[in-house]
Amino acid sequence: MENQESPPLDPTLAPALLFEPGHGGLGARSRRLDPSTRDACLRDPFSSRTVRLPSDHPESLLPSSNEHTRCLMSKHRPTAAAAAAAADDDPAGCIVLLVHLEEPVLWYCSPGGSRWLRHEYSPKLIASDDHSHIMWAMSRLTAARGKFYTLVYGDGRDNKIMALEFSPAGPIFSTTHLARTPFLSRFLQVQLVESCGDLFFFQRVSLEPFCAQSITEINVYKLVLSSNDNAWVKVKVATLGDNRVFFCGSDGGSYGYEFGASMAADEVGLKPNCIYFTHGVGNKNDKGLYVHDLERGTTTLHNPATNVPDSAKPLLLTHAIL
Repeated sequence: MENQESPPLDPTLAPALLFEPGHGGLGARSRRLDPSTRDACLRDPFSSRTVRLPSDHPESLLPSSNEHTRCLMSKHRPTAAAAAAAADDDPAGCIVLLVHLEEPVLWYCSPGGSRWLRHEYSPKLIASDDHSHIMWAMSRLTAARGKFYTLVYGDGRDNKIMALEFSPAGPIFSTTHLARTPFLSRFLQVQLVESCGDLFFFQRVSLEPFCAQSITEINVYKLVLSSNDNAWVKVKVATLGDNRVFFCGSDGGSYGYEFGASMAADEVGLKPNCIYFTHGVGNKNDKGLYVHDLERGTTTLHNPATNVPDSAKPLLLTHAIL
């Protein structure tokens, strides 16, 4: 692994790293709620541009703080029937989803719509495991194909991909088996990434748990459904696609959720076929920005600043186009 003290990255285009002593964080988009008026919006942390969301007045369904929640947004509805049913409130076919990270509760709305809806789901729809495992899975939802997907781990032989979609009748949870891929190390970190409508599986293999310095292998797989649609299959890829770059990072907060994103490399002035990722999980924090070149098979560590402690919690921010 190469180590660079002064990374040759254009600060106006490259991902930004923030360091905070406590919890909390910003993703590509963050939800804002005015406690006095209950007006809500999405905010781009770079440009401060906002997109209006339905007001939470007078119902007051939404939590007042972002601390225990994660906000996501889908681009398209999966079915024509759902789009027709939402035509009045949702001309763009978009869902904004707010997930509680401690309780089996979620809220959702359409930008430009008239109201928020609250839904309390049964954890058994996801897994019959312990509460923390279920909350971990929900914290890692990824928007793709008009749905939201996450990994649900079983006993090693029964791993699944859970899909959450929104119909006129409400949220629908479903799970599909994920074909197992043998690996030599017991320590894996994985993240789903949506890119151009497809789901990808970003995998880091290490000798020690949650230790970036002990990473021995980085792989990217494209997830495809089997011919009879009864299982997801991982197909290893040598490229991220035409002109794509991936970002994977942690919010740096006490809940430790991670996110993945894909952007056009030429739009952000970065080299295609590279993965930018941070490594901050639980108490195993690492201030570095890692760049993996999938074509070359090399990983470079960029030190953001010598005066930042090595154990600082990294928050990776990417530019959002709202």
